[in-house]
Amino acid sequence: MIDRQLDIPLYQQIKQKLARTIESLEPHKRIPSEPKLAEIFGVSRGTVQQAINELVTEGLLYRIPKSGTYVRPPIIQRHFQKLPSYSEDIRQRGLTPGAWLIELAMEIPNHQISRYLNIRGEGTVWRVKRVHTADEEPVILSTSYLPTLLVPELTKEDVLKSLYHTLDKRYQKRPTWAHETYTAQKADQVIASLLGVTPDTALLKAERISFLNDGQIVEYALSFIRGDRFEIHIDINSPR
Repeated sequence: MIDRQLDIPLYQQIKQKLARTIESLEPHKRIPSEPKLAEIFGVSRGTVQQAINELVTEGLLYRIPKSGTYVRPPIIQRHFQKLPSYSEDIRQRGLTPGAWLIELAMEIPNHQISRYLNIRGEGTVWRVKRVHTADEEPVILSTSYLPTLLVPELTKEDVLKSLYHTLDKRYQKRPTWAHETYTAQKADQVIASLLGVTPDTALLKAERISFLNDGQIVEYALSFIRGDRFEIHIDINSPR
């Protein structure tokens, strides 16, 4: 219970106790309602609400209107000290990466994809569309385009394990640097259904052009990333 003799505000004591409780709960577990917590701690509902608001702001809880308050899954961090793959980001957070293959096809690229990949003439590309998962929960929808001149063969097993691992081990063509652009976007019906979210959910739209050491372009990728599961970390002029 809380101690009214302490100088620590009541809502802060409740927040600390809830934070410790959350550590032992599974992601998406519903916590007791605000009236119930107010009864448990012997305080007003407003005091409980203040504690929960801070936990929501700090990313430990999330609310669903007319449903309740739930434990938020851990945020997946993207660090840009090196060119990351999604599976590496997910694994570094202690989660299990996975993927669902939506489409794997060889095709003649349209003008825009040809321009991104610097393809001239009648070159072809691989189109690899996947849903990336963290502990089996969908978090990213990505479509990668790769020139078949650089990557002659791709199989379902190749792209479900790790595309970058395949590029490295089979072709020695893992990208070493990239230009990536992020914009905010809301999920449409199709993206929402694939990511298991409601339409209009906030997403990060990422466009990446990936390069080999010699400057050759090996990939253009378009990704839709759940804004509630990822945060971006960028080191600016970091010491070497």
